[in-house]
Amino acid sequence: MFKGQYKRKFSDGLLNTYTPGDTILFQGKLYKSRGPTFLSPTEAPDKWQFQGVEQDVFISENPPLNPSIGQIWGNLSGNFYSYYYDGNNYQWVQI
Repeated sequence: MFKGQYKRKFSDGLLNTYTPGDTILFQGKLYKSRGPTFLSPTEAPDKWQFQGVEQDVFISENPPLNPSIGQIWGNLSGNFYSYYYDGNNYQWVQI
């Protein structure tokens, strides 16, 4: 599930623990959690999987109408896709 920008703590001071599958933005890049952690991707790289860069990310329930090849779309369910051309077809491929 997409959790937005990385935050170590909630506003009440409690640690924010990310669970496997949570996706965050950190320093302009998307990461997906591999396991429970409150540490950032630079502090615990083994707990995060790089997913792409923020500049091409489109977050919405539906994909963008005129995507560019390589654009990343994240739906509200937390799934991320990259727009891909295989030489014959343009399509969204889950990442």
